[in-house]
Amino acid sequence: MKKSLVLLLVILTAFTVFAYDRTYQDIGENIVAKVNGEIIELNLLNARSNSVQLFSQIREINQDFFNLLIYSDEGNKLLDLYSKDVLERIINQILFIQFVESKEIEMSREYLKEMIYDNVENLFSDPSYTKDELEYFLLSQGYEDKESLKVDTYYKYLYDNSIQMLYEVIASEYQISDEEIKKEYDTNKNLYVSKPTAEIKMIRFSNIDEASRTYKRILDGYYSFEEVYAEIEKTGDANNLPVEITDEESEIMQIIKNNPVGFVSKPMEAVKAGESFFFKIDKKNPSRQLSFEDVKMTITYKLQDEKAKIYFENDLDKDFKEFKNNSNVIINTKHFME
Repeated sequence: MKKSLVLLLVILTAFTVFAYDRTYQDIGENIVAKVNGEIIELNLLNARSNSVQLFSQIREINQDFFNLLIYSDEGNKLLDLYSKDVLERIINQILFIQFVESKEIEMSREYLKEMIYDNVENLFSDPSYTKDELEYFLLSQGYEDKESLKVDTYYKYLYDNSIQMLYEVIASEYQISDEEIKKEYDTNKNLYVSKPTAEIKMIRFSNIDEASRTYKRILDGYYSFEEVYAEIEKTGDANNLPVEITDEESEIMQIIKNNPVGFVSKPMEAVKAGESFFFKIDKKNPSRQLSFEDVKMTITYKLQDEKAKIYFENDLDKDFKEFKNNSNVIINTKHFME
């Protein structure tokens, strides 16, 4: 599904043109626009335009160019053009969020907003960070203050969620018949096979020396792997693990792929510093053809996914444009001229 959503983002970017009616009015000092009554404040525009970081970097690289950009009429016209382009993109995203909501899809705005705002507050109340560190974090990310971080993060999540939720709703609306599912299964049977798997019995030790001594005693016949496994299992340091055999080139995967059932690996160092382990290949299950019933739901989701992508490619643009044409967008003359 993640791949599908990435594709949908690309499609949305392709048709995101700023075709909507707008009027220009004086609507207050810190408001840059209203989208069907929803207020876009100046701090969101500044956050999205990354003006704090942008100006800082330009000033550091070339003071003369910075002065020209800030203090000349031509520079100000360029900045206005850039800011207006950023605003248009914000407006278009908010229009899309509202478009999704117009289809009676619940976006849980209040829950999302509260979660994000609480996370930001928790970050800024964390005693492990100094005031200077937090201020540097804000500036390095292009934010004037934590309120800008809150509102920008909120709208980014809201927009991404709106795409995902619209996709899920559109996909679920398509009714896939058994005939369609059977046709897909019969046509592409080679795709519907299980991946090879294995089961390994792993024994963990606190250090490599202990693992090596135990391993040597098994090889010398003092006791069997199963006897050691049964004893250490009581302490919780031995367990049976299912493994999906993949093309991964890790040492463990190569041992499983290249050795028979019953093979006991040499002691190996664990990811956790100082710990060690070895394991026995207990079972190996080859790839097998999955039955129609095994994959019926998988195929259903796949066909729904394909139909949803067709909607995004062919019909969404028209539906969204119709919504935009019926929307009311007001741009503040205190910040932008017609």
